[in-house]
Amino acid sequence: MTEDTHTHEPAATAELDCERCDARLIDFAYAELEDGERVAVARHLAGCSRCALEFCRLKADLDGVLEAAVEAPPQAVRRRIRAEVERSFGPRWWHQVAAFWSRPIPAYGVVVASLIPVVLWVATSLRPGSYGGAAPVAEVEPSTRPPALTDYDSMVPLLPEDRPL
Repeated sequence: MTEDTHTHEPAATAELDCERCDARLIDFAYAELEDGERVAVARHLAGCSRCALEFCRLKADLDGVLEAAVEAPPQAVRRRIRAEVERSFGPRWWHQVAAFWSRPIPAYGVVVASLIPVVLWVATSLRPGSYGGAAPVAEVEPSTRPPALTDYDSMVPLLPEDRPL
């Protein structure tokens, strides 16, 4: 068996031995320990060079893993993914039309306000007897009708020639 040759000050690391400290190094690196445990691990690392070296190696490994995970994909991959998502989950054409007409645009109010007088004018002109509209035609009895022209010739002047207009 190999003998552990590292030594540390008993006063600084009396609360935590190397095995218990080693089990808490990942949580210490991610700052997930409670205050008392965090202080105990920090004191142990300050007094134990082997555990401090192990912590530095672990921290470098964790940082390398995080850097590899954070590496962004190329722009072409992002564009293809975005296009596929928009094609799959994008709004259909009727949703886009409904969204266009449901937007609060002031021009819509102006158009509607300018159409109100036109609609009122058309509505009143279609009603018989209203101003601007023709009066209803009453039926005339046959006995009161004026006599029809029976011997009308378009070549014959209606007025005598000696009496001009």
